[in-house]
Amino acid sequence: MAPTNLATGSELVGSVHRALASGGFVGRGARLLVGVSGGPDSTALLASLVDLRDDCQFELHVVHVDHGLRPESRGDAAYVQRLCARWDVPLNVRRVNVKELRRVEGLSVEEAARRARHTALLEESAALRADAIALGHTADDQIETVLLSLLRGAGLRGLAGMGEESESPFTLPDGERVPILRPLLGVTRADVMDYLKERRLRPRQDVSNTDPAHLRNRVRHELLPLMERIREGASDAVGRASEDARLALEYLESQAWELWQEACQITENRQSVCIDRGVMRGAHAALRHVVVERAVTSLLGSTQGFSRRNYRDIDAMITTGRTNSEIDLPKGLRLACGDKRIAVLSIDAEGRQIRSALEKTRR
Repeated sequence: MAPTNLATGSELVGSVHRALASGGFVGRGARLLVGVSGGPDSTALLASLVDLRDDCQFELHVVHVDHGLRPESRGDAAYVQRLCARWDVPLNVRRVNVKELRRVEGLSVEEAARRARHTALLEESAALRADAIALGHTADDQIETVLLSLLRGAGLRGLAGMGEESESPFTLPDGERVPILRPLLGVTRADVMDYLKERRLRPRQDVSNTDPAHLRNRVRHELLPLMERIREGASDAVGRASEDARLALEYLESQAWELWQEACQITENRQSVCIDRGVMRGAHAALRHVVVERAVTSLLGSTQGFSRRNYRDIDAMITTGRTNSEIDLPKGLRLACGDKRIAVLSIDAEGRQIRSALEKTRR
């Protein structure tokens, strides 16, 4: 169903409509939870979804996450409250303790804020039984994310960047996962600002977005302008390379899913994954890598903290590991090798191994 009320910002709203239609969220009464910080991107996303909701027949809910890290955060929440009241959109403001999470988990401020934000979004989506979470990432965010990933030494997944629709990187304790939508991923930051000007919206500005202490800001304000001076269109070239990488990754993951079903079994208590060594040895190393990533994610909810070396160690155990050998992995996991299988194991708070899974590997 095509939208009919696109008098303002038609290109941006049309792009959002295409993204929603592609994901099957148009015309079926879907319930969308929108993460809105009050900044330009999320404000433009919310405004465009308000433009579309009647014609496209979906239900909107908003969550604003207050990280409590800036004196202006109360003003951000108040701004989002005014928008939602004006547009008759239900809102829940979630306040999270980033400092405490950072202390307990030993995370950076940025990672602790990201973890707290995603957890709040997932909890809110579960409470609402939302069909998807919509976030305001733009094409500029995509290019910055890809460059940051490359600077950190990422492989194909890092080059692929963010998908227009993807699984949440974190899960709730009950294993709940909700699709994350990024309807503005085909829209530039300049397009967003033009749309906001047309709508006469004045979003909040986060002064920390100019702080050179944050690596992303240096990529945005230093690296990207330098790349454009060296070669005009360099940013667009990064975006095209990312699109090609995502296509390759999607194909790889489709093939890896078949291998996962054939080679892997999650135990009933979800504390270990048993992997058939014979089946895995016959697969390409790239497929084995994706399957191992899935095994780690099934136990931890993400692959955060796992390095290229960790994956090499796991792959070596699959292909040439000695029976009864074990190695420790990050985040409280252990790898145990049997004659026919290996097990990626959780370890409980007292450090005891999961005996039942170990027995399976040693047959």
